[in-house]
Amino acid sequence: GRLTFRGEAASAPFAYMGVHICRPDYVADGPEGAFSLSPFWRRSAAEGRLYGCVLDGDWMHVGDPQARDAAEAKLA
Repeated sequence: GRLTFRGEAASAPFAYMGVHICRPDYVADGPEGAFSLSPFWRRSAAEGRLYGCVLDGDWMHVGDPQARDAAEAKLA
């Protein structure tokens, strides 16, 4: 469904968990090197063009070697 930002609310019912699919030209005007996608998402949301889906299943953190190993063990 269509996504919006929480604005001034203390919390939101959902959170972004790391998968972003877009055309290369979506970020063509971004700076060189690493940068935040937040300004691009906010622009898309303002245009009514930011969409997402709810994951109805397991989600695993894999941001460090220990978490990766635990995720691999769970999937084995």
